[in-house]
Amino acid sequence: MNLDIFLKRNIVDVFIEIKSSFNVIEYSKVEETEFVVAKEYGFFLKSNREFKGDIDTYRIYLKEYDGYSKFIDDKSYVSHNYVNKDNLFSVLGEPLKIIPSINISKNRPATLLGWCYVKNEKRIIYNFNENDEIVYFTVSLFV
Repeated sequence: MNLDIFLKRNIVDVFIEIKSSFNVIEYSKVEETEFVVAKEYGFFLKSNREFKGDIDTYRIYLKEYDGYSKFIDDKSYVSHNYVNKDNLFSVLGEPLKIIPSINISKNRPATLLGWCYVKNEKRIIYNFNENDEIVYFTVSLFV
């Protein structure tokens, strides 16, 4: 499944459309941000306030992490076969921005180091574990 097909579509409409295809899928809203979460399938969709209910972001997990399973789909779509920093760097080059790992709370693990790229009018952030493997990546539209 190529999650790009959901970008710019209403998040509630997408939730209603896809919920029968997944055993466990959740819709939630926190203030003006809405989520469709499929932890067992390794992804979530998100609509930020600026997009007024339309999906502008999704994340795909390439490894089990933080309660999410590994995304199971066509490997050619998922991350374009990037698996680690060296592989990503050899294909995409220097990131536009490096996002450091930070500790937000004592009750949660630190965020993962990320490399940010822009491709096809989308911001893509790849996040790495301590072994420099890609754990997940997030695709966002620009506001």
